[in-house]
Amino acid sequence: MKVLLATPPQPASAILPRRYQAFSGPLKLLGGNRSILGIQPPYGLMYLAAYLRQAGHEVSIVDGLRAAPDEVMTRIQRERPGVVGLSCVTWNWSEGRRLAQTIRAHHPDLT
Repeated sequence: MKVLLATPPQPASAILPRRYQAFSGPLKLLGGNRSILGIQPPYGLMYLAAYLRQAGHEVSIVDGLRAAPDEVMTRIQRERPGVVGLSCVTWNWSEGRRLAQTIRAHHPDLT
């Protein structure tokens, strides 16, 4: 089965405290197209992907801190997974919920 695992997209303004947001531009140079805090890969999704691959599933990961905001939807269209898994924490829960609602609205057949 094809599986897509993702973290929701996050602007630097949601990650950095307000007093540091003015410095988000230079920090993006160190962390791809997101803030320096986005350098950490989504380890939890990577562990889950490794397990699923060992079980014979085809897995891809979208790191929302590095990918374009619409990358998850683009990958769903391109890869046609049977399952989409989202990983959220407290600070990106609202974006994760919004992404889940968007996925459900456009792809009600996905698990």
